[in-house]
Amino acid sequence: MQYRLEWMRRHVRGLARARKTPIRRTGILNEVNPSIRGFARSSLGMTRVGALSQVGLTALRDIACWGGRKYAWSAAVAGAIEETRTVYQDLGTCTLKSAETVSMGMIVGPEPDWAERLVSLLRHKGDPWNWQNAEMLTLDCGIVACFCVLHRNGSPFANVMTVTHKGVGIFGHVYTKPEDRRKGAAALLVEEVITDFRARNGRALFLGTGFNGPPFHLYRRFGFEGVEPGSGCMAWHNGTKEEFEARHFAPASTTIKPVAWRHWPASCPLFIGAYPGAVRCAPLRLFGRMSAEGPLLPVVRAEESRRQTGEPPRSFVLESQTTDAVVGLAAWDWHPLWPHICLVDVFCHPDFWQEAPALLASLSLPDADRHIAYADPECSAKAEVLRTGGFRHTATLPERLPVDRIKTRFTDVLVFEKR
Repeated sequence: MQYRLEWMRRHVRGLARARKTPIRRTGILNEVNPSIRGFARSSLGMTRVGALSQVGLTALRDIACWGGRKYAWSAAVAGAIEETRTVYQDLGTCTLKSAETVSMGMIVGPEPDWAERLVSLLRHKGDPWNWQNAEMLTLDCGIVACFCVLHRNGSPFANVMTVTHKGVGIFGHVYTKPEDRRKGAAALLVEEVITDFRARNGRALFLGTGFNGPPFHLYRRFGFEGVEPGSGCMAWHNGTKEEFEARHFAPASTTIKPVAWRHWPASCPLFIGAYPGAVRCAPLRLFGRMSAEGPLLPVVRAEESRRQTGEPPRSFVLESQTTDAVVGLAAWDWHPLWPHICLVDVFCHPDFWQEAPALLASLSLPDADRHIAYADPECSAKAEVLRTGGFRHTATLPERLPVDRIKTRFTDVLVFEKR
């Protein structure tokens, strides 16, 4: 706790010096709100964080001067904590390129009052995204879902979303209504989201967009980089990629868990990483280095439904007990082409393949004419795990998958079967 208090003191003192923002704010405390939000999220473990501007600088001084007295919270601090339960954060006003002044705010789910407005704004995305937005805005899913919006008197016209767990996650739903485009709305929101995320000690964000298009270059302006040549998958790190990966995937005890909401954002670093294996999860259509944002969301939805009906899970993750990183995934589904054939897969970070046999064995496979799994020569560890699990290599599909986005070469696909 004392460490977090010191972290907040440093950020409150240094924010005015360190933070650079071209958009005009209303209210002096808006300049320190990102640090307050970060303190509330990291120290109090809250996912519903809002404006603290009414608490005042007295509460900040009381928090910073707590001094380690156990439970010796002042009335002002208690009020500050209660205020963090407000889920709309007023970020003041900003000016578009058209010279119009509009309001900016951060909605942290769940927030039913904004749910209908934001789901309607993003309805063009279709399912499962409409379902995801509705869930994040109406239910506590155990992860931090932030929707940063520009609005006119409460009517939103532009949005950027982040969904994170333990400071790692998804950057997406970047959208501006057609009539309000080319006014700089997206750039204002992206800058605010990245500034806020950095102030909360966020560690990494991942997104998917078209390679080399205008959004790709917009995101590069704010620190995102393509994960490989020709790829529209991008990553932002608070520090270097190498530092992040060393910490995120550090050796640790692991646990096997059914796929749940927190694994949606937490799985991105594994599947987007430069690790051996082109066939990463065939049931989810994850091939090569790509974000699990789209493929894993229907799995989360299905597993939520199975939990409610008492059905056994079809997908499990191997989770670091230190960082909550997803270091492995095993899943099965019915083969999309062949009836009565069960499609099985398992994929792990290179440092955790020794745990993969237990992960694969966690699947309760159905009765089927046969069970099929795919691997490739790029990842011999996976082939060995499948053999250990009773699968045998029955066929090779030559040069079936590219090893990278620009298709410098193709690799074979190995077919494994178990009857």
